[in-house]
Amino acid sequence: MPYRSPLKRRLPAIYLLPAVVIAASLGSPASLSYQNPLDEARQHLEADAPEAAYQQLSELDQQHAGTPEFDYWLGVTALRAGHPSQALLALDRVIRTDPQHAAARMARVGAYLRLGQIDAAERELDVLASLEPPAQARQAMQRYQRAIDERRQRDTSPRHQARLMLETGYDSNAQRFPSRFLIDPNQLIPEALRPLVEEADRIELARQSSHFQRFAGHYRGSQPLNEDQRLLFEAGVQSRYYQREEAQAYNLSVLQGRLGWDYDLDAERRLTLSLDALRAWQDTDFSRLLRRWGLSTEYRHPLAQDSQLRWHGHAYDNRFDQRSDSDYQSAGLGVELRVPRGAWTLRVSGLAEHERAGRHAGQARRDGGDLDHLRLGVGLDIPVGHRQQWRFDLDHRWRRYQDEGFALYNDFSPAARHDRSWEASVGWYLQLDRDWLLHAKADYERRHSSIEFFDNHRVQARLGLSYLL
Repeated sequence: MPYRSPLKRRLPAIYLLPAVVIAASLGSPASLSYQNPLDEARQHLEADAPEAAYQQLSELDQQHAGTPEFDYWLGVTALRAGHPSQALLALDRVIRTDPQHAAARMARVGAYLRLGQIDAAERELDVLASLEPPAQARQAMQRYQRAIDERRQRDTSPRHQARLMLETGYDSNAQRFPSRFLIDPNQLIPEALRPLVEEADRIELARQSSHFQRFAGHYRGSQPLNEDQRLLFEAGVQSRYYQREEAQAYNLSVLQGRLGWDYDLDAERRLTLSLDALRAWQDTDFSRLLRRWGLSTEYRHPLAQDSQLRWHGHAYDNRFDQRSDSDYQSAGLGVELRVPRGAWTLRVSGLAEHERAGRHAGQARRDGGDLDHLRLGVGLDIPVGHRQQWRFDLDHRWRRYQDEGFALYNDFSPAARHDRSWEASVGWYLQLDRDWLLHAKADYERRHSSIEFFDNHRVQARLGLSYLL
């Protein structure tokens, strides 16, 4: 669940100018066709029922859009009801008709602050100051400016945040195997593959389900260098333990860290460069599994009134301790678009990645060689009140290996491998108080492959509790 900062909790009290100032700033009389609904909406606002006021006017939007007074009050009720995106749309219509509409500009400041667009809010205050507002309006402007200054002060002060999390869950397919797979050594096996099976009467691979526990800790901090730049620090540790003995070989523990440089550009744009490192262990004896290090970058910028576009890229070197023939280097470029829509937020994302199989003298490369990976996803974030949120995600992935391989899993005949998979998840988050977060999540994956062995499905469900330090 997104953290509700003190800034956002404080803003509703100053969203509206006093009624006398608002009335003075509006010069056109209301049309009789919406006068009664407008009066009722004002009454709802006075009774602290902004959602009812917004619904009252939004039903008339198509009929009266473009009328400054109606658009102004539609924007005000939308803002008070917690729909800053819709508020900006209505208030923009007012400004296009009357650029000196001080009350509409004041409401736009509140909408920009709710959306986290501090620079835009400050620019709007500069325009208001040029309109020579009355004393009561200047007082409201000063409250907004103090909120902006506090926000900037937080951004230029050292910040530290830590989280501890404990989860329990169920995994239907810890190994990601098909239901059952048998290898009979008595069949004709190519000589090059005989060492893999010659000591067994029969090899049987079967899907194993298991309950698991997971512990995780995460730290994030920042150290400002000046008003626009800061150093970022991140560290995380997690460990997942399967209860069923047959699945414990897939126990996984990870330690990772990040050192980054963050630069605030103008117009709400931000650039981040990071150096990343990861170490992973597996099984009950914590045998070494993987080392990863590399570079990542991220660029964020606003799009239209309230949307945000995030570009990200990475280049990593991945080395396996026990299987050096599985080493690979990866590079990828991704994008995510976030579009707030009042009561919910739409997320659309994509990732293109290439893995280059490691090449070591005297050793064969991993099965399948290089890999091309493409992912497209869509998601929804739906807040429920101030403490709950639902999160839905649906991803589709394509993986294509460039070389033939995987003979052991394909009747000892090398073949090209192409995978397609659907991944769906639903999460629920409940903020118990400022320190405790309860969450539950369910994931489903269905993979289709050109090699039948890799056709499988997987279900995970987990319940967790987090403590924010």
